[in-house]
Amino acid sequence: MKKIVTSAIVLSRINFGEADKIVTFITPSSGKLSCIARGARKIKSKLAGGIELFSVNIISYIEGKGDIKTLVSSKMETSYHAIISDYHRTEVAYRVLQALNKVTHEDCGPEFYELLSQTLNGLADKNCPIELVWEWFMMRLVDCMGHRPLLVTTNNGEKLLPNERYDFDYATMSFVASEQGSYAPNDIKFLRLLLETDIQHLLRIHSVDVVVQRAKPLISTVFQQFVPQN
Repeated sequence: MKKIVTSAIVLSRINFGEADKIVTFITPSSGKLSCIARGARKIKSKLAGGIELFSVNIISYIEGKGDIKTLVSSKMETSYHAIISDYHRTEVAYRVLQALNKVTHEDCGPEFYELLSQTLNGLADKNCPIELVWEWFMMRLVDCMGHRPLLVTTNNGEKLLPNERYDFDYATMSFVASEQGSYAPNDIKFLRLLLETDIQHLLRIHSVDVVVQRAKPLISTVFQQFVPQN
């Protein structure tokens, strides 16, 4: 059987049988795949070190008769110790893995792997506020799923103006002009930056923590609209 080698990040692990694990990975070239890691729960297992959460691994596997592949080897390439050593960053990292596991499928594109990789890098950077990384991830995941909100024009196709106030219409995923609107143009600009800029560049925004809190209700609602919560 042909052995396939790829970078991979663990999405989930469950015990199977007496000593095995079923490990679900996301990869840049093979989509999402589930592998049986035989003997991974044994003390001397050579696979155990390469199936840890919050790490990037180089794995090799062979196809099986069904949907489950057989993990042949797994070597840790990068471990995000800064996440594991911080309770709150670990908690958010678990939420990231769970969300990705819910919405991805076997033939998902490389953008999902790249999103997870960048999100883990952000969570591992103690200079990045956790809320900022989480909001960046939520917006990017919804975008990867094909639900990018309209952030340049209103629902009527009119250009967003610098002195207007706006409310967000969740049905059309766009902004609507409103005198008492909840959002100013700078808030909408922040949403655009979440989709167009990497996390580290967002740290340059003045009072970024305040901006994050203003955007939080909108982003959370959009996220819950497209990502299963149970």
